[in-house]
Amino acid sequence: MSETHKISAELLASRRQIKQLLNWHWKLKPQNNLPELISGWRGELMAEALHNLLQEYPQ
Repeated sequence: MSETHKISAELLASRRQIKQLLNWHWKLKPQNNLPELISGWRGELMAEALHNLLQEYPQ
């Protein structure tokens, strides 16, 4: 994904943001908002791909 959009992997998704997404997906911690990786400009780039990936890992 980072190569496709010519954005460094660190800028595209930090470790904190990945943990936030997984906590949201598996409902490990309560969250009021969507994770940063599927909202805003990151969501525009990655939401569909991340949704497809997370479908392989049931809640």
